[in-house]
Amino acid sequence: MKNSPAFEPAAIDRVCAAFVERGETVADWARAHGFEPSQVYAVLAGRNKGRYGLGHAIAVALGLKAEAARVQPALGETEADQTQPSVKSSPRAGDNDISKVVPPGGSTAISERRRA
Repeated sequence: MKNSPAFEPAAIDRVCAAFVERGETVADWARAHGFEPSQVYAVLAGRNKGRYGLGHAIAVALGLKAEAARVQPALGETEADQTQPSVKSSPRAGDNDISKVVPPGGSTAISERRRA
């Protein structure tokens, strides 16, 4: 799998033919979609396999790959667990209130030492 081609040559040929048909360069397309042209060329040439990260995003945008595949739940985790937000809210409202951290005068021991 390490040296296997990332995409079918026919798929790459279709993408390149579409650029020619539209009269658009790969570099223009890359810039219009927020990618560096060299990164797009790397995906098209097979130097970047497009398996994850930026290469994957480029391959999806080019239509070489489908949107991200569904991730299997971890052992002991149900599918319902995956839909829950990963950020847990504080048990009490106002726990993150900045007024509890900085005294009313706005000075702290550190700011007092800096002034001296």
